[in-house]
Amino acid sequence: MRIKINELRNQVISILRAYPETRNSDITLMIKIWHSFYEEKLNGDSVKLQALYELSREDNIKRIRAKLQEEALERIRKGETDGNEQSFLPTDPKVAERRMIDRSIWEYVMGYRRVDNSNQSELFKN
Repeated sequence: MRIKINELRNQVISILRAYPETRNSDITLMIKIWHSFYEEKLNGDSVKLQALYELSREDNIKRIRAKLQEEALERIRKGETDGNEQSFLPTDPKVAERRMIDRSIWEYVMGYRRVDNSNQSELFKN
């Protein structure tokens, strides 16, 4: 059983929105996806090696999370936000820094920084 990429994308979105801690760790995200969508493949917190062929791989989950994050940042830069961008950015400023997310944009999206219209273009310039 191979999961389709659109189905995995929907699972990643669902978990990122429901569990903010998963935005800081791709491994935590993978574990939460496995427990939420593939419980029957798990033995508690253990995974049988054979089940790895049927579970979503961490590299695919990471790639989708990174793409969602990049799409959210692009919408923010363009001023085309839909209110969901925060759901895809890390909650930890150190993680945001490691992922090379501009701190001023991260602070704005997370609600730590207010921006008035006069300096908004300066904040979101490429």
